[in-house]
Amino acid sequence: MAGRLQQAIEFLIVAGAVTAIFYIVALLTKLISKKTIGNKKYYQWAFGTGVVVFFGLRAVLLAPERHEAGTAPIAAIATGLDAPFIAPPKDKVESFIPQLKSAVDSLPPADKSQANDAIAFIEFCAAMNIKETEPAKFAAWGDSDIEANALSKMYNFANTNGDKMTLRKYIDLADEFKKQKPEWVKQYTAAQQTSNKQNP
Repeated sequence: MAGRLQQAIEFLIVAGAVTAIFYIVALLTKLISKKTIGNKKYYQWAFGTGVVVFFGLRAVLLAPERHEAGTAPIAAIATGLDAPFIAPPKDKVESFIPQLKSAVDSLPPADKSQANDAIAFIEFCAAMNIKETEPAKFAAWGDSDIEANALSKMYNFANTNGDKMTLRKYIDLADEFKKQKPEWVKQYTAAQQTSNKQNP
């Protein structure tokens, strides 16, 4: 209702202003040339012109912003945890580890800590999965095998996400593991506490 009232007021203002201009023109014409043009038909035409001007102004002022052909709005470039993290192709998978390290190291301190915590927990989950599903295989593994398995899982996850991949997705993945495997969270926390005591 308020919008309609405002529109009606705006219409009266514009139509009145246009009619006033026509009145001044008629008055000046009468004073200069002694001719009377301000008859009923003249003011009806003035009012009609006011209507056209009003709706013309609304069309211009309320029109959506247009962009030149071949151009698009400039999107904000994501940074930090939300910056694109595109996995290398499979024939260059060896570059994944330095790429991951470089991306994490470039983060602000708080984001870096969050990313490192998530990656460490994902590595732990990958090891626990093998330990529970293939205990004999896990028993034969060394630390390098465990790490290689975890990094392989992380690469596959990044590769699956394609150009939508970001470091934040690793954090989301870690959070999802924590929901699904609360017992692993307890074991991970205990392992971290033990490690901290051994390496103060």
